[in-house]
Amino acid sequence: MSTAITSFKTHILPDIPGVPDPMLESEIIKTISEFCTKAWVLKKTMYFEVTSSNIDDTNNDAVDIDISSTGLTPVSVVYLNIDNTKYDVERRDFQNDLTNYSYIRVDDVKYFDFPDLDTVRMFDMTTSDLILQIVYKPKLTATTVPDKIYNEWVDVIAAGVKYRLCKMPNKLWSDSKAAQTYYIDWRRGLSEAKAQVNRGFAANSNVVQPREFGY
Repeated sequence: MSTAITSFKTHILPDIPGVPDPMLESEIIKTISEFCTKAWVLKKTMYFEVTSSNIDDTNNDAVDIDISSTGLTPVSVVYLNIDNTKYDVERRDFQNDLTNYSYIRVDDVKYFDFPDLDTVRMFDMTTSDLILQIVYKPKLTATTVPDKIYNEWVDVIAAGVKYRLCKMPNKLWSDSKAAQTYYIDWRRGLSEAKAQVNRGFAANSNVVQPREFGY
């Protein structure tokens, strides 16, 4: 189920009236996107069987996996299990960084990239069974977001949007003092969301923290 972006307005406009709808909706989705990117609150677990026909032996034994999700775009891979063995993960753009995987091959690390918004590309693959957990954020063109974002974090999102609006220069609603107050509320809520996610990681020792490289 999903919630319309417009539903967040009632939590913002009483404190900051007069913001044009297009601007307000743009700031709402930008704030939600930042929140999901930093707090990892939207995750999906996927299962994939790698066969010899999936493996591209001309591109560091890469396998492309469809991870498309309506209205969402991937942020990172945060869990990888291959045939019941856990691997750390690291993002690497081989096309623009290094074309020969053998130079950086590490036994307990697998590298990945997102060649487009619907695909994760895993490198150094063999025939196997994969379990992946992907973190997502809403696309900036989204008009709805998963209910979880509204039901659990609407006050945090509202604080973030108010902060963004109040810090804008030369607007009727510009207010640097209020911006600082909303910023504190935003950062506190973001920290609480991160802590909640981290507690979930701690409860499952097989979940890995991705090691971003060069990003």
